Amino acid sequence: MECSEEMERLRGRHDPDNSHHYKDAHEKHARLLVQEETYWRQRAQMHWLQQGDLNTKFFHMSASVRSKVKKIEKLINGANMEVKTQPEICEEAKAYFDKLFKANMSSHEPVLSLITPKITQDDNDRLLAPLTKEEIHEALLQMHPDKAPGPDNFNPTFYEHFWSVRGDNIFEAANEWLEKDCLDKCVSEEKSAFVEGRSIIDNALIAIEVVHALKRKTKGFQVNYSVLVNFEKVDPIIPGRGLRQGDPLSPYLLILVTEGLSTLIKKYVARGDIHGVKVCRGAPPVSHMLFADDCFLFCRSNLEENRKLMDIIKTYEVASGQEVNMSKSEVIFSRNLSMAAQEDLSRIMGVKHVLGTGTYLGLPSMVGRSKKSTFAYIKDQIWKRINSWRGRALSRAGKEVLIKSVLQSIPSYVMSVYIIPETTIKEIERMFNSFWWGGGSNNRGIKWLVWDRMTFLKEYGGLGFRNLQLFNMAMVAKRNSLVEKVYKARYFPNSSFLASHLCNNPSYAWRSIWKSRQVLLNGCRRKIGDGTNIKVMNEPWLKKEDGKWMQSPQEQGVSSLHVNQLMLANGKVWDNNKRINWCGMMICMKIIMSGYNMLLQPKIGAVTAQGREDWKALWKIHAPPKTKHLMWRICKGCLPTRLRLKDRNVQCPLSCPICENDAENDWNFLYECENSRNAWQRAGLEHIITQHAQQANTTKECILHLCQFGDRNEAGKVATLIWFLWQNKNNWIWNLLRLEVPKRNGG
Repeated sequence: MECSEEMERLRGRHDPDNSHHYKDAHEKHARLLVQEETYWRQRAQMHWLQQGDLNTKFFHMSASVRSKVKKIEKLINGANMEVKTQPEICEEAKAYFDKLFKANMSSHEPVLSLITPKITQDDNDRLLAPLTKEEIHEALLQMHPDKAPGPDNFNPTFYEHFWSVRGDNIFEAANEWLEKDCLDKCVSEEKSAFVEGRSIIDNALIAIEVVHALKRKTKGFQVNYSVLVNFEKVDPIIPGRGLRQGDPLSPYLLILVTEGLSTLIKKYVARGDIHGVKVCRGAPPVSHMLFADDCFLFCRSNLEENRKLMDIIKTYEVASGQEVNMSKSEVIFSRNLSMAAQEDLSRIMGVKHVLGTGTYLGLPSMVGRSKKSTFAYIKDQIWKRINSWRGRALSRAGKEVLIKSVLQSIPSYVMSVYIIPETTIKEIERMFNSFWWGGGSNNRGIKWLVWDRMTFLKEYGGLGFRNLQLFNMAMVAKRNSLVEKVYKARYFPNSSFLASHLCNNPSYAWRSIWKSRQVLLNGCRRKIGDGTNIKVMNEPWLKKEDGKWMQSPQEQGVSSLHVNQLMLANGKVWDNNKRINWCGMMICMKIIMSGYNMLLQPKIGAVTAQGREDWKALWKIHAPPKTKHLMWRICKGCLPTRLRLKDRNVQCPLSCPICENDAENDWNFLYECENSRNAWQRAGLEHIITQHAQQANTTKECILHLCQFGDRNEAGKVATLIWFLWQNKNNWIWNLLRLEVPKRNGG
């Protein structure tokens, strides 16, 4: 407030002393605004909003709503009675966690006796090797800078900033409890969590395929916890079992403990007590899939094997101290078991019987005939995000970040496994488009540009949003490990994935993966080697940018010609005969994004074939993101001037709402209006806009010429003034308020 008052007092005074004081006050005001935003951003814990304008109001509202949502108004105690006062709620919370972590008698021997040593002496040497200061520093840099602070109330940013001062102390503290990892050798392939190179998608795909096969088959430490209840600390809770929450080793300990469950199951399978499920003849049997604390267990549908499975669970519970929550567990049966038998077995096991339409690891475990209804929940999740107050509190620059960082990521996980129906994708993209262009509580407004054009990269005149259909194709075109063994045995046992067929009665997951083959076919090229296994006319092997396939006419006998027949007897021979290389762009880009850009390129090429403007220069000017978005809208013809509104059949006067002289178009609003001319003069920027207007025939050409050939700082000032003129015009139309552009002060 003091800085604002000081700036207002000095405004218009052009002597050197006052100009210097004005500049100091302006810089201090800017620093305070950034500090205020940083404070509320950390309070709000909204980590996705990393770009855009200052969003202090948004973060303040987020922090306020977050504290209200987290407040506990009442609890239901063990006697099914409500407790509402703060002391009663705290007492009930302590009693609940005391009971939850109460120790039971356990016996580890039945599980530990089955685990065979897998760690070699070399592995032990690596595990016991002292950590280095550089390793600790690297780990610190990988932490999110604004995540919740620790007990000392300092977040990772503090330690990063003062590493040069406190690095030795941090290293000494961290060295006491951090160790190297060597998990991939001692963790079975049925588990995917926390092990580099293994994906949650692998477990989901195998589970989906097994469920599909069933459906088509007609035959420690001394620690204590403190719980915060409505920001009040409850008395300490001393656990007698469980893993310490927040301990850096807790994910690894969980993996090592569940290794005992995996070993138990394998023992019963080896003895023939239970049998895994095969998706087809020749496929490896799948008896269990584990991801963190999620387990998917498989056996035959008879009373004996079901009892053996329950014995495994009970043995594991006694040995580990963990308990299976049967109320949240479900069982699925194949179609060749009568409904009465299914109900009997589910009752004996004490778990709920479902029809296979549930979810596993957040994905539908079975996709029925109606694909649209199966994936409708994705639209519902996006709709809730879009219609929350958060979206309405953002500028268009903030909306861009919300769409890219949050909304587009919602379907990405599902897109890793399934090809989402085209109609569902179009509906999602229409929701994105309406949200970005719309305003008010219902996001209604004119959509001035189709979504396909907005998915172009910014350097091609778009905003860089995703084309979800193409991104879906690129996401599905990948796989490895145990999941490959299962799918290869079922769908392409005698060929490669690229040469595979859809096969009879496939699962929807395989349909999706198989459909994405074309992405790999378009982006891959065979490595020649000695050329004996590569056909000249029928495979991609040429190292040319304009094509990897031989384009010559096929004459008789050429179809069976191999590359080695084109070489001299003593010609050069390359290694790696059977390898296939990805030849898309790989500069600072993962294969998924490389495949997506390859699919998007034909759409961009069709639009930019007649000439390409330098859009990249517009996004590089030194101006707030909201002003650059306004400049982009003007260039794309998306500014709702009165002539543009008439083209969209909106009934309104055509004259300029401020000067009421000429019809209002882009250039009239920008420069010809008397109010605009006065603003350019008072800001001392008239010569800049005039200079670049002389080099252009349209408003778009003028702006792009300014951004490309003008000074970036001057272009930023012009963009900021244009944004001010637009806000001024809207304030006059809707609120009858008009602000005067202040005269340029002190450089």
